[in-house]
Amino acid sequence: MEEKINKRILFISQYFYPENFKGNDLVFELQQRGYAIDVVTAKPNYPQGSFYKGYGFLKRNFEIINGVKIYRLPIVSRGKGGKIRLLFNYCSFYFSCYFFYLTIGRKLEYDVILTQQLSPMTSSLPAIWFKKNNKARLITWTLDLWPESIIATTRIKKGIIINWLDKLVKKLYDSSDLILVSSKSFKESISSKISNLEKIVFFPNWADKIFEENIRKREFPNLPNGFNIVFAGNLGEAQDLSNVIKCIKIFKNSSIVNFLFVGSGRFELELREETSNFNNVFIYPQHSVEYMPSLYEKSSVMLLSLKGGESISNTVPAKLQTYMSCGKPVVAMIDGEANDVIRESNCGLVANAGNFEKLAEFIEELSRMNSTELNQLGKNGQVFYKKYYSRKLAISKIETIINSDYFYQ
Repeated sequence: MEEKINKRILFISQYFYPENFKGNDLVFELQQRGYAIDVVTAKPNYPQGSFYKGYGFLKRNFEIINGVKIYRLPIVSRGKGGKIRLLFNYCSFYFSCYFFYLTIGRKLEYDVILTQQLSPMTSSLPAIWFKKNNKARLITWTLDLWPESIIATTRIKKGIIINWLDKLVKKLYDSSDLILVSSKSFKESISSKISNLEKIVFFPNWADKIFEENIRKREFPNLPNGFNIVFAGNLGEAQDLSNVIKCIKIFKNSSIVNFLFVGSGRFELELREETSNFNNVFIYPQHSVEYMPSLYEKSSVMLLSLKGGESISNTVPAKLQTYMSCGKPVVAMIDGEANDVIRESNCGLVANAGNFEKLAEFIEELSRMNSTELNQLGKNGQVFYKKYYSRKLAISKIETIINSDYFYQ
């Protein structure tokens, strides 16, 4: 145990508890296993765009949660998610990190720097400063590909900005001693940016502990009568909800099939407007994770959708592992590795990205299945999850790496 405590770890991410990201599980579990771990993060404001209660631009800069020291840096909140506001949000975290590094960070000592590389990837660049200052080992946990994500979700396809981002990504990967990838498909993109392919390690997402152990803290309101298709999470452009709406229109007059959306995001307003006259569409505001096990248990089938395109389809949405861990059948409209996982595990039915007509066929097919057939699909997914994706397996993998001699050579 003493050896673990002597291994000091710094976790850097723009997003951290009480925001709901996988880094929370990793940090708190490592702390419970005896590691001294600190966090550098921003004031929580995702996804609603305003600071969480009790936090502010200059309010609550430091706190200790479950034994973890957390340095919270001032940033411009996301607001309503406009492009200019998001740019200020991203840049403010980077510059706050730099100020923190100059005033406090350089005095802190660590053996391992671990950064959760989401969007924007610039939020992971400060990890390089801490690595060099401490002569520490750097682990980059890649959950989003850049600049591919920018190319796929914006009108910027090439030019100075893309070239600049590509150079920043290469710098981060070159500086990393280990690159964890949440999707096997990420390896191809990353391997084109580095020379040492051995430092790329598959590190899949897992479900939150509350789902793995079916901890029901709060009850979600009763769902409408019928066959309930539930989509939970971010209601954004990448989720291809425009094609989901086309699918819903096929069931507009259905008295059996209902579509339920629980979450928020930039596409929420359009979703509400497009389905306002539908009697079988129910949109709930975002609920805290404590409500979700109850929601999933009451649902008939969980819906997963994502836009097509190479960079996006390389991503395996974390909600897929969550659905599987809860033993719920899945109906999906998605390409890439997630499509393969659903087929291999036989946890549901999956159409290719954008194929809303096939999605509708599969929903109709599932609605005609009896409870035994649906439960078997859910059980298939749960067995597959426990074998390949469980939280303890993933974090034990990190622990093995941190304690291995070769990692420090």
